[in-house]
Amino acid sequence: MEEKNILLDEEQLGYLLKSNAEKIGNQNGWEPFITAFVFFVSSLFADYQTWWIFPAKLLKSLVLIIACILMFRGFYLAFKNKKYTYKDLYMEIKNQNKIKHPFSIIAIKDDFQTFPGHFLVYYDNRWKCRLFLNYPTQENLPENETRIKRELSQDLHVDVSDIQIDYKDTILHKKFSHSDQCEKWYEHIIYQAHISNFPKEVQSSTFEINGRQYFWMSLAEMERDQAIMEKNSDIVSYIKQLLI
Repeated sequence: MEEKNILLDEEQLGYLLKSNAEKIGNQNGWEPFITAFVFFVSSLFADYQTWWIFPAKLLKSLVLIIACILMFRGFYLAFKNKKYTYKDLYMEIKNQNKIKHPFSIIAIKDDFQTFPGHFLVYYDNRWKCRLFLNYPTQENLPENETRIKRELSQDLHVDVSDIQIDYKDTILHKKFSHSDQCEKWYEHIIYQAHISNFPKEVQSSTFEINGRQYFWMSLAEMERDQAIMEKNSDIVSYIKQLLI
């Protein structure tokens, strides 16, 4: 339940790992600075003799100046070049993830028995058809479920305490996006939501809240709806397998 799917192109992954092979575990860190500092200390207490026309004091000063330059350089590199860790590699791999559209699909069945076997759907203006309620999946799944309850509460005008959601399955698949006119990879987490105290307005076969039109539909009715079957038949099929 806590795992997140990542879908990668094998060739892209190979190139990414190869290009970062030398970085992994490589750490400039403070090593250049420490080396230069040790050199400075040893030079400070070393004995110098006059060499050619250069007096001992001048030689010592030149060596200490060089040691100071190396220390400043090491200090600069320590802040500029951070260690490349597995977390850095993970983020680069994650950015290559082909799953760009993780959504949580919420199946709400009629628990008040006015429309037995019917599910709540809404009309989506972008997809131009009726869809199950859905929300972008959050990175942290416990937080995702908390957010889903909050969104359902706002959308349906029900109290959060009256909402229970149950995880059913995670589905990874490729489908054609009619809104963007191209194929995309989707990760859908299927939840079933139970609402213990339905408001009267929600107990109508069709109703409107905050400008959004809602409907109670059976799966058989969805399967007879041309727009739903053309654009969302996969989700209807998954719901049918999981909840019937």
